[in-house]
Amino acid sequence: MENKTKIGYHFIPADYRIFGLDALLDEYNQNNGTILWSTGSVGGARAHKFNVGDVCYFYYSDLPDGTSRILLKGTVVESDTDKNCTEDKFSYDEHTKGFRVGDIQSVALNQPEKFGMQTLCNKYFVSDGKPKQINQAQRYLDGYKELLNDLLADDDKTPLAEVVAYFKKQQ
Repeated sequence: MENKTKIGYHFIPADYRIFGLDALLDEYNQNNGTILWSTGSVGGARAHKFNVGDVCYFYYSDLPDGTSRILLKGTVVESDTDKNCTEDKFSYDEHTKGFRVGDIQSVALNQPEKFGMQTLCNKYFVSDGKPKQINQAQRYLDGYKELLNDLLADDDKTPLAEVVAYFKKQQ
């Protein structure tokens, strides 16, 4: 019997001022279409693990067009949770936990309001009729079926290089 792991869906906050798209594209081009993402320092607690095949949605704040929104989608192609991975494989800048993401594309690039903070808080991240704020704790999307359905249904599949060009026009 084949052992199938359930695909996980993750929400990853990223500040444009720190994780700029130009640098992301450079890394993507230099690393065979993947980027390295850290999940924390030694001993750092995480609510979940990133596994190969999981889908990551990157929520970018402080974008050049004045928006903050879910902007990118990618798939985990290599992770520190893989039993064949050595502990220091993803070490950099005192971080020892991480994963590589590939096939990075935009999500609703030309619809900035669709997955912006106000819409996410009011439409999707609602508890007891009250909107929640997007924060570092809002990481694992399996509990947000409506948002996942919308993200999976409306992926305009703009390659990362075109996303970078789009935001350069905004500056």
